[in-house]
Order: sequence, then structure tokens, then C-alpha cells
Amino acid sequence: MKWKTIGMGTALVAVIWGWLSWNSFVPHANEAKAHNHKKQNHANCNKAKPKAHKACCRKHKKQANTHHNKAKPKARKACCHKHKKQAMKAKGTLAVSSKKSGAQPSSKSLSLYQLKSTWKSHQGKTLKLSSLRGSVILLAMIYASCPHACPMTISDIQAIDRGLTPEQRKKVRIVLVTFDPKRDTATRLRALAQQRKMDSRWLLLRGSSIQILELAAVLGVKYRKINDVDYVHSNLISILDQRGVRRHQQVGLAQKPQRSQAVIRQLLSK
Repeated sequence: MKWKTIGMGTALVAVIWGWLSWNSFVPHANEAKAHNHKKQNHANCNKAKPKAHKACCRKHKKQANTHHNKAKPKARKACCHKHKKQAMKAKGTLAVSSKKSGAQPSSKSLSLYQLKSTWKSHQGKTLKLSSLRGSVILLAMIYASCPHACPMTISDIQAIDRGLTPEQRKKVRIVLVTFDPKRDTATRLRALAQQRKMDSRWLLLRGSSIQILELAAVLGVKYRKINDVDYVHSNLISILDQRGVRRHQQVGLAQKPQRSQAVIRQLLSK
């Protein structure tokens, strides 16, 4: 009887030990199974097609956001600061990339006729640029004593003008603005006009240093005085439409005129 009791007690202990061992094993087995399942899902996600992969990643992101929202205030604040910093860094990188690629943001073009400055012509008249409204304008900035670049710019403008029909030329005005208003008097500008055989459609203007700087900024022309006589400057020929908005620029010297002529014809056809 005594041996029977001991046997039953041993059996009971064995049952309890087995039950405890099983319960401790099941959570670890489930955890391992879940880990393997998660690993398999991640592998499947990477092997999936783009749409399925994107949907899977969106699900993971949603789960991460849920975890983020449940975090404590300080931890959530630190997390948000990190995200904001990353976003700003990405935005800065995009801006630099756009600048390097030469891309420019679209914006409403500025009409030169919004400038309120008054100018003096080689004919001795005072006028505003807005008085040219209604004509297509070829415009360049030069100075009369320029030895090389400015004479070539004038030749380039004349080459553009020669490619137009007589009827088209009647609707085009040509404007030259000097960098050097102190030396380029009306008399000197008239002499330049006669020397280069400029007809009545040409307008040679002089203004104050502030007015010249303002106009150059709008046109994107850079210039600098290097001594008492000479300037270094951009070589640009700007084409303005009938409202004074810049539509094209011919950059450099001795360029082929066909593109500028095509822009003028297009503007005149409207």
C-alpha cells in the first residue's frame, strides 16, 4: 500500500512537471514561429512585385506610426524632431540638386514697363520704357568706348534685324542702354548711331547709375567697372514682347540669329 502511494505521488509529480514544461515551451515556440513568419514575410516583401512591395512597406510604416503615437511624450517629441530634421535635410538636398541642374522655379515674368525710371535718348528726348509698349523690343546694354564686345553685340543685333521682312521690321524697336552715362553723352551716342548706320527705330539711352543697376538686375546682366574707361559685362541680347516681358535672350557673341528671329516672328504673329 505504501509502495502504491509513493508510485501515485511520483506519477502526479511527473504530470505536473510535464504540464509546466509544456506551458513554458509553447510561448517560446510561438515566439520563434512568429519570428520565422515575420522573417519570411520580409523576404517575400523584397521578392514581391513593385506594387505588392509598396503595399507591404506601407503596412510596415503604418505599424511604425502606431508605435510612435503610443510612445511617451518626450520620446515622441524627440522622434518628431528627428523626422523634421531629416525632411529639412532632404529638402535642402533637392534645392541644391535643382540649382546644379540649372532648373529654375516657374514664376510670373516681370514687365520692364513696371519700372518707373526715366531715360534720356541720343536724340535728346526724355522718356520711360513704357512708351515703347506695343512693339517687340531688341534690347542690349553696352558702352560706346567698348573696344571689342559691344561692337560685336551691335553686329549681332543687325544680323537678327536683317533676317526680318520690311513689314516685320516696322513693328520692332531696338534699344541700347549704356553702362557709362558720364562719358556717353547724347552727342557721343549720336555719333555711334551714325557710325553704325542705325535708322530711326534704334534708341540709345542713358540714365543714372541706380537706373542702370536696376535695369541690369531685371535683365540678368552683370557688369563691373575695372578702370576709368572700361567695363567687364555680360553679352546678352534680350527680346521683349509687346507688354515688355522678356521672352528670349541670345547669350554670347557671334551667335546664329535664327532662334531670335523665330521668337520675333512668333511674337509678331499674335
